[in-house]
Amino acid sequence: MSRHAQIEEVEDDPDHFDITEYDPRSAQRNAAASIPFMDPAEIANQFQAHGNPQMQFVKESNSAAFKGYQVIYPIYFDLTRSREQGRRVNKEYAVNNPLAREIVDCCNLNGLKTVFEPTKTHPKDWANPGRVRVLLKEDGQPQHGKIKNKRHLMQIVGSYLKAHPSNERTPLRLRFPQMPHQDKPAPLPSVPRGWKLNSILPLHSPALTGGGVSDNILKDMMSEIGGAGGLPAGMPNLGALQSMFDGMGGGLLSPAEGSSAGDGRKKEKK
Repeated sequence: MSRHAQIEEVEDDPDHFDITEYDPRSAQRNAAASIPFMDPAEIANQFQAHGNPQMQFVKESNSAAFKGYQVIYPIYFDLTRSREQGRRVNKEYAVNNPLAREIVDCCNLNGLKTVFEPTKTHPKDWANPGRVRVLLKEDGQPQHGKIKNKRHLMQIVGSYLKAHPSNERTPLRLRFPQMPHQDKPAPLPSVPRGWKLNSILPLHSPALTGGGVSDNILKDMMSEIGGAGGLPAGMPNLGALQSMFDGMGGGLLSPAEGSSAGDGRKKEKK
């Protein structure tokens, strides 16, 4: 998970455009190759070892080459979120259960240079991992004649997501090596009161029972939370988090950690 996820401002551009004026089939699809970026680097190496001819990968050390790319998270299109909670588009372009993999499909369809970072997470959307980087301008020159700017692209993506809504089998399209093979969607855990959690999540979401790129992803998440000095938005308290993990068949925090962090009560001295 990213320790320093960045949130960038959308350009101050017109809010509306006529979707009927845009034809994605006119995009020069061969002009831009999609480069899925699997992070951490070990995931990329595992995919390459499995010989997937449709994907190319770059090492995390080369990620600086994509700093000029625009960043898009699924939460930007989440209909259940307010602007303050992370949504970036008008409700007419927002959907339920947006997934990063579907955003990649839209960008590829439109012939854009696209980088997919499936394990990167928006700080307000911890349960829905996935980040997409898109190159709109290079050396100040637009890379797509029909897409004016990032706001315009996000409207195109939102329209695509509305036309291709996620369903319970959509997450099965993205699989990681060494994950258990699944022919049906993973069940969601019990959601503590006050949590905001989508009903359709990637298979490697830390919120899914038995899911995850690593068995330690939840512990890694909590380690980062401790280092950052607080919980991400949407997580009421560590006590609720402990309850969810107990319901999944195992605790994340030790009893001492759970009692001191979850309800704020001090341990009594014996």
